[in-house]
Amino acid sequence: MRTQPGRIGYHPRDPMPFIFIVPVWLMIVLVALPLLFVRRLRFLAVHIVMASSIAIVISFTLAISVLVAGARLPTSRVNGILIFGLFVLSLIGGGVLGLVVGIFLAHHINRRLAWWPVPDS
Repeated sequence: MRTQPGRIGYHPRDPMPFIFIVPVWLMIVLVALPLLFVRRLRFLAVHIVMASSIAIVISFTLAISVLVAGARLPTSRVNGILIFGLFVLSLIGGGVLGLVVGIFLAHHINRRLAWWPVPDS
C-alpha cells in the first residue's frame, strides 16, 4: 500500500480490509459437522460448534456495546485511545468468556445426550 506524505488514516481508494472472523467461524462449523457422523467424535462436534458460536456472539456483543457507549463520549484523543483499548479488550475478553460458557454448555448437552467418548472395544 502506498502512503503519501501528510496523509493519515483510511482513504476511499485504499484496498478494503478483509474481515476474517466470520469466515473462520464458518470454517470451524463446517469442520465440526462431519464429526457428528463419527460416533467416537460426536461429543467433540458439540464442543467445537458451541464454543466457537457463543464466543463470537459474546465477543461481538461486547465490542458493539463498547462502540455504542463510546459514541456518546465527547470527542478527544484520550477518549479515542480509551475506546479503542476497551474495544480490543472486549473482543478478546468476550471471546474467552464465550469459549468458557460454550464449553460448559457443550459439556452439559453431552452429558444429557450421553455423547461421551466411546471406549475402544
